[in-house]
Amino acid sequence: MYTKVCPTCSHKSFSSCSTFDWECPVCATDLTLQYASVAGGSVVKRALPFTKQLTFVIKSSKINQQI
Repeated sequence: MYTKVCPTCSHKSFSSCSTFDWECPVCATDLTLQYASVAGGSVVKRALPFTKQLTFVIKSSKINQQI
């Protein structure tokens, strides 16, 4: 389980995945690019949307094909 705290309303939200579009359930603030922490722990990981990671991979493979 991952958790994020909304900077607008300070509400804590939970999810089983850290890599998807994430909105605050109270005020609908976009939390996608916020840091997610493991619920009950102190480990922090960057939560990037899957589409941004996929876009990077596609661009990298195009660069490699041109070389």
